[in-house]
Amino acid sequence: MFNPVIDRGLPPTAQVLAILHDLPTLARLNPLVKDIKQHPLKENTWVLTDTIRLFGLIDYSFDYEIDTTNVADGMDSVVRAPMGVVLRQQWRVLPAENRRSVLTEIVSVEASAIIMYTLTANLDSSHRELRERLASLAEQ
Repeated sequence: MFNPVIDRGLPPTAQVLAILHDLPTLARLNPLVKDIKQHPLKENTWVLTDTIRLFGLIDYSFDYEIDTTNVADGMDSVVRAPMGVVLRQQWRVLPAENRRSVLTEIVSVEASAIIMYTLTANLDSSHRELRERLASLAEQ
């Protein structure tokens, strides 16, 4: 499990929550996501396509599913990706001073030790950029 990531001083809670509750918008803020489609049979499940660079040389695209549950103060999700990767995420947004908000992201990762370093490095960098883009979008 990663330590919680906490971003302070984000736009008001309602604007951040609106983005968290709109998975296609949230997913498109992730620089690795190239496509997102509603799962044809599962109501709260989406199929995403990511592209990552392996060994700095080869672009690798893959599909994975994400099940989402909107909650009053954020969103919970379970990601099922190739190679047995499972991510459990909790995104929470809380009011803070001066009409701003605080966003936390808690992620637990299940994956083979062989791919854990690459997986967590990609997750850290892409979600850092996603959170920056989320803050910019919520300011609009």
